[in-house]
Amino acid sequence: MKTVGFIGGGRIVNIMLKGLVAAGKLPPHVTVYDPDAAARDNLAKSIKGINVTDALSGAAGADVVVLAVHPQAIADVTREAVKDLKKDAFVLSLVPKIKVAKTIELLGGHARVARMNPNAPSMVNRGFNPVSYSQSCTADDRKMMGDLFGALGAMPEVEDAQIDAFAVVTALGYTYLDYQCAELFSLAKQFGIPEELASQGIRSLFAGVAETVLKKDAGFDALNLVPARPLSEQEESVKKLYNDKLVERYKMLTQ
Repeated sequence: MKTVGFIGGGRIVNIMLKGLVAAGKLPPHVTVYDPDAAARDNLAKSIKGINVTDALSGAAGADVVVLAVHPQAIADVTREAVKDLKKDAFVLSLVPKIKVAKTIELLGGHARVARMNPNAPSMVNRGFNPVSYSQSCTADDRKMMGDLFGALGAMPEVEDAQIDAFAVVTALGYTYLDYQCAELFSLAKQFGIPEELASQGIRSLFAGVAETVLKKDAGFDALNLVPARPLSEQEESVKKLYNDKLVERYKMLTQ
């Protein structure tokens, strides 16, 4: 059974580990390194069955090493990690902006590297987590990744250059919709809909909207068939906000 070491114990690692626990797929040998005591305590309390440590070597020496740090920290982290990195270790980077080729360079040429961009629904095993592999990765590596993290949700293989675009659309995208979903659910209950039916209705709505909007052969504009649009006056300003803020974020990640 492969050992898994996470270098960094922040939000995205919490999401992934909670998703694996929810699916009953938490690997038996998981070590998480984080220099922050509060982060370690939080993980130790919320995720049972893992080892947390303040020694980077405890995670860097695993069979599968997951880099989960901020871009500005990766140079220092990899400089230390390579001291304990196994020659046949598989390295999975979750680091924004830093491409696979750059990660390989920072690891001193260690080429068995992939890059993934998980999103929040991985917590409930409904994630969309695109992954890009280096040329040195094999079919066995891809299978191993599926075995370890496939329970979190879809893992489409994409070009490395697309990872940061997915970060804006599907990873950060959760934050654009979370509060809207929560507010509709709250209103449904306020209007007297039983909680179970409200939950069912909101789930159906969000899934159905995506299916309707993205259905290529629909042949009609469903939005214009709905008899009332209470928020129509805000639509253009919201679309402008999306374009202004998200294009800006994409440029931050790619320039």
